[in-house]
Amino acid sequence: MLNGRTAHGAARVHSGDVLTLNNPRNNPLPAPLSTPEVRRVERFFEELTEAKRERGGRFEVLHEDDELAVVFKPPGVHSTGWAGTRKKWGELTLCDALPLLLTAPSQRASLAPLPAPSPAHRLDARVGGVIAVAKTRRALAGLSTLFRERRVTKVYVAIVVGAVCIEELAGDRIDAGGRFTCTAISESEATSKSPEGGLRVEQQGEDGRLSVTEVRVLEVTPCAVHGALTTLELRPLTGRRHQLRIACALALGAPIVGDDLYSKRGAGREDAPRQRVPPLPPVRRRAGLFLQALEISLPHPATGRTLRVRAPEMRRFAKLRERAASGAAYTDEEWELWRSRGT
Repeated sequence: MLNGRTAHGAARVHSGDVLTLNNPRNNPLPAPLSTPEVRRVERFFEELTEAKRERGGRFEVLHEDDELAVVFKPPGVHSTGWAGTRKKWGELTLCDALPLLLTAPSQRASLAPLPAPSPAHRLDARVGGVIAVAKTRRALAGLSTLFRERRVTKVYVAIVVGAVCIEELAGDRIDAGGRFTCTAISESEATSKSPEGGLRVEQQGEDGRLSVTEVRVLEVTPCAVHGALTTLELRPLTGRRHQLRIACALALGAPIVGDDLYSKRGAGREDAPRQRVPPLPPVRRRAGLFLQALEISLPHPATGRTLRVRAPEMRRFAKLRERAASGAAYTDEEWELWRSRGT
């Protein structure tokens, strides 16, 4: 309960709020799932673990031990359930599949297993990639501390519209979303976590909070529609909502392919930083957002040893680059509509 009202997992807690935990001993336990509900979860799990879903990603265990696991969440699936997913759509989430995906920890008293595996962080529903999952109370507390202290390194890959040139993007600019500062990573600053040849993007938001993202260009692909598509490696050093999408669209002037929220704000603008990108074709939401959580690295909460887990890039990224280079990224009708809007 939050201030006397039933609260869900996504509720924000502020100073002065009162949290009340109901004692399950004095309250009846939730009713077990009925047979149809169990079968619904099983079908959801089976569909997203089949090999035929490989192109868009599928549930997969990349690492597992008694304390924690690292799993791959497919795009289109929410990480955890919250009021919106249950009330509006009744969707199943990654949390529903985890008990079927992972093995139960051994029954050593020191492990204190959780009732069910719990993701230690979230990914947007449209973003696929790696997620760290706690299986014990010690792991959950340890992972929470690591994220709070920013000792977790995450690497993303994205395909954006336009040819991004790191050397031309250094400097300050002001957008409706706040002030952006782009600084090249010098040789003296370069490390294994921050490779040379990258760009550090800092955004001072309207709320005063700072977000920091490191960007590195991996590949530039010619594109018949946009002139070029750029594959970027993105390393968020902070965790703000839509941080990577905002950094690409508003700071680099190169929105992520499939981003229907920030593409119009970032591309084709007169003040876009040296990016002369014409108005984009209609964003095809069903094609997906071309952003993937590729890698996670952290000290293991139990052993302290560095745990580094990397997932392969989803096949649809390579297919998009191939289609772009061949001029098949959009249909003739979409191309004509795009060209008419740009005139």
